[in-house]
Amino acid sequence: MRRWDVSTGECVAVYSLEYGDVVPRFQAGIVQLLEVCNTLIFTVTPDNVLRAWSINDGELVWETRDHKGAITGLQMREKSEHETVFEVCVSALKF
Repeated sequence: MRRWDVSTGECVAVYSLEYGDVVPRFQAGIVQLLEVCNTLIFTVTPDNVLRAWSINDGELVWETRDHKGAITGLQMREKSEHETVFEVCVSALKF
């Protein structure tokens, strides 16, 4: 996955989205959905796993395999938010 500076068109980071302690490490594979919330990048892959990655170094921070079916939408919000669904995340999530 690549991160771009939209004002210059320059690629500012390349993330391999690898995880695990065993070498070679596992790769997240195809990213179907993506959401950025402050310092985290959230991805959904075809294996129905939601993962959070550090925007600084691309390292896996958190994942959940609790979804039984396909994940068809992604919007990150704080637990205490009560605003409309169109509000975006305003502070980093704590795991």
